[in-house]
Amino acid sequence: RMTFVGFFPKQQPRYVIAVLIDEPKTERFAGTSACPVFKQIGENLILLERMRERMRGAGDSGIVASCGSAGAGALLHL
Repeated sequence: RMTFVGFFPKQQPRYVIAVLIDEPKTERFAGTSACPVFKQIGENLILLERMRERMRGAGDSGIVASCGSAGAGALLHL
């Protein structure tokens, strides 16, 4: 079982995304399986946020995710 949980935007978070992969078939680490799913969901939510903000004339959203296995993580800024 693999789990990855993240939130965004990094300041004043409004969303929490939890990804659980119950029976992974190929990957062994959450950073290479669950984290990309989190990233895709987050990117789609950012697009929706930006569309909504353009309609309101507000600023930009951001997302930060730490992905990777122990000792080999990567910090994503989207």
